Amino acid sequence: MALRFLFLAAAFVFLAAPARAQPVGDATQGQKIVDRLCIECHAVSDEKTGHRINQAASFQTIANTPGMTPLALSVWFRTPHREMPNIILSKDEQEDLIAFITSLKSTN
Repeated sequence: MALRFLFLAAAFVFLAAPARAQPVGDATQGQKIVDRLCIECHAVSDEKTGHRINQAASFQTIANTPGMTPLALSVWFRTPHREMPNIILSKDEQEDLIAFITSLKSTN
């Protein structure tokens, strides 16, 4: 009986691990959301200065902020910010946007 339990527990851990490792969101869709909703204020990279609000960080800067993780971005998207418009994003849109932002992270 103990051996059966151990086998089931090992199988559960083995099968659950790949599911957690899979990336969440679609960076290509995230880019489309940026183009539609965010580009008016935020630049994508530090080289592009087309954004209108100088205080708005580029997405590249956001991606390279120490401690910026998909979880941190998820929490940030669920928190109201006075300096930003109240844009309502679905869970899928948030995940796509997070995938796009994290794709800009430097590998240095």
